[in-house]
Parts: sequence; structure tokens; C-alpha cells
Amino acid sequence: LKNNLNKPRSKMDSYVVNHLVVEHKHKFIYCEVPKVGCSNWKRTIFLLQSDLNSGASEIQHDTIHHTSLIKRLVSYSPALQKEFLSNYTKVIFTRHPLERLVVLTAYRDKFLHSEPFYSTTIANEIRAMFRKNKNSEKVSFQEFVSFILAKPPHTLDVHWKPMFLLCDPCNIHYDIMGKYETLGLDSEHVLKVIGA
Repeated sequence: LKNNLNKPRSKMDSYVVNHLVVEHKHKFIYCEVPKVGCSNWKRTIFLLQSDLNSGASEIQHDTIHHTSLIKRLVSYSPALQKEFLSNYTKVIFTRHPLERLVVLTAYRDKFLHSEPFYSTTIANEIRAMFRKNKNSEKVSFQEFVSFILAKPPHTLDVHWKPMFLLCDPCNIHYDIMGKYETLGLDSEHVLKVIGA
């Protein structure tokens, strides 16, 4: 309420709708939050839709993020979006925000493991903002946090954008809100609820 996040909207935010994955067979919608087990959930959705007899771990990371079998809510008309949101089970998984930024996640994954775009392009932007001598030493966690705090939240990279901006829980009333810390148990509950 303080931040005016739950204002009625005539149209869904296209950025949010793009993060909602629709699985029709079991009638559920999953909000994709990077660094909160989203790759494994997308593998599960892929398997539920395709009736493959393989394990989730057998599906490659790049395959799961670029398959046309996974449908996003944004690809449907506003009327169908509203219908699905009213009638499907809506699921979101969260993670402590600081843990999402650090522990084997955004900072470590993107900067310390030298993923080219982040360890070069974004790292150079961070160095330019916070260093007089723009040497090529790895970006420190303190610089990374300062970078995030200096930017407006809606302009942040999806990997560290606040979860409320990705999934809009003030306006989308999720049926199940799981936590990364209890991912296994919560995932079992989701699969039981949707009848998978």
C-alpha cells in the first residue's frame, strides 16, 4: 500500500505477463523468478506437457530456456490471459533477496564465474560508476550492491530485479507461494495440487 503497488489495472503489465508460464494440461501458471529454481521448474513443465519418459536433469539448460513448448501468458489475448488467471492454479517461488543476490546465484554466477556479458559489459559499467582507476579486477560484492542500489528497480537486470516486479503478487493472487528454502517439499505440494 505504501508504494501504491496494488492499484487496479485495466491491462496486465506486459513485463509481468512475460514471466508467467502457462501449463494447460494441468491448468497452472508458474511465475519464473531467476535464481529461485526456475530452470528446474521449466524442465518440469516441459516434461508435464510433452509426456517424455526422461528425467528433468536430462534436459539441457539452454534447451529449456529456448524451447517453443513452454508457453508464456503474454502470447495469449488479454481475454484469455484473464480467463487463465481466474481459473488456473497460480504458483510462485520466492527466495530471501540477499541470498538470491549472493549464494551461488546472481553475483557468483554472473561475475565470479565470468559469464561474458556480465563479467565484461556489466562489470565495465560498474567499474565506471565506482572506480577512479577502472582496472580489470573482478567487481567486488560491495560494488555490485552499490550498483543495484544506484539504479531504479524497474531498470535492473532480470537476475537481480526485485521479485515483486517480476510476478506482481499485489495484483496476482497466487494460490501457492513456495520458498526456495523448502523447494522440494513445496514442489511436491504443487504437483499434488495440480494432479501431476
